[in-house]
Amino acid sequence: MAAFYLDEGIPISLADILTETGHDTITAFSQGMKGRPDGHHLLLATQQQRTVITYDNGFITLHDAWRRWTMSWSVQARHSGILVASQRYLVIPDILARSVNEFLQTSPVLSNELYVWDRTGWFHRPWLE
Repeated sequence: MAAFYLDEGIPISLADILTETGHDTITAFSQGMKGRPDGHHLLLATQQQRTVITYDNGFITLHDAWRRWTMSWSVQARHSGILVASQRYLVIPDILARSVNEFLQTSPVLSNELYVWDRTGWFHRPWLE
């Protein structure tokens, strides 16, 4: 199973569903992170070795910056993965939870990678070199 950090825009009901299916899931609210910038969320999730689930496309830019900066600075810091879901599907947390669980069964590489989900599936988004 996986360890997840749900950004503050993600319904708490998704955390409940993921936890019920065996995942270690925390939310931005449970960590006192409401209203904090996206970079703070990614850093906390990374420190706790958790994959971020968000609807915020700003994490795409953060992912690209993270990869670029760590490479430039020759450091080995890796985030634990980012899953960006289309916001229009968040009103149906059980569908998103099912999609996350099915995606994890494909054994994707999550570390330092970003995937974007729409209703047709998860797509790996390479960082911009």
